[in-house]
Amino acid sequence: MGLLQKVSYSGITDSTETSAAAKIAPLEKKSNSVGLLKKSLTVSHNDKLDFFEFIIKYNLSLAAILRPNENFYSIYKSYGFDGKSICLSYSSKDFWDGSLLLKNTLYTFKAGTSEILPYYQFFSEEIKDSIELIHLFKMDDNSIFLFTTDNSYTIPKSFVFDLINLDLEKNSFDSLIKPQPADNVFIYDIDLSEALESFVLSNSRTNKEIIQAISNQLYVNLIQYFPQPDFVEKISAGKFKLYFSNPEKLPLELFANHLRIQIKETLENHSELIKVNLQAE
Repeated sequence: MGLLQKVSYSGITDSTETSAAAKIAPLEKKSNSVGLLKKSLTVSHNDKLDFFEFIIKYNLSLAAILRPNENFYSIYKSYGFDGKSICLSYSSKDFWDGSLLLKNTLYTFKAGTSEILPYYQFFSEEIKDSIELIHLFKMDDNSIFLFTTDNSYTIPKSFVFDLINLDLEKNSFDSLIKPQPADNVFIYDIDLSEALESFVLSNSRTNKEIIQAISNQLYVNLIQYFPQPDFVEKISAGKFKLYFSNPEKLPLELFANHLRIQIKETLENHSELIKVNLQAE
């Protein structure tokens, strides 16, 4: 049973509301979800790709950039990660300095071997159970690119070259087109800040890097839920504005319930703290 069917069976919506609600596509798991990202982003023809262009080009389902801050590392940008794993990314610089001795070198660890065990600590149980290969790559600036693949995935010849030349400051989302106010554009305020802070407080030491990293992951998820011509604007950590392009207004209760279900993948039951508001027309 699809998500919107579940909502309908709960009595929240009726047949007149379904046409508007059906536009919202549930975020698919793993590699299928890359296709949803492609609906909003295309790979540039420049020599240097940004993180998400790289994800699309090489069809990765789980990847992250970890950056050092003082004596610790934590996720800076991520794709496919749940909130628990982002919290678990908070780790000591000594661990990584002792693990990845060479820069610009791809390290691969296979499930079922002793070498992979130290890296399981950075994944939630749900993600850990699906891991077949973990790959790690330390860049010149000491950032670490972490990603997983299945055993059948072949690393293309251009992969390492593109990784070495990755532009971490570039943001391909900046090229997305914001729709102009019109009769068929409805603006929703999405406030996940309380849910985000509550989740981080219960899973990790509270720090701005972790909160920002999970907020960034939620931003990516929202862009996938609502690809162009919809537009998602990031206001601050956990706060977003959705420009929903549709002939019909989406019922607020249905919309909020849909988001709770989707965001639960990232924030678990703290997603119940979501606040959604439809701006006055």
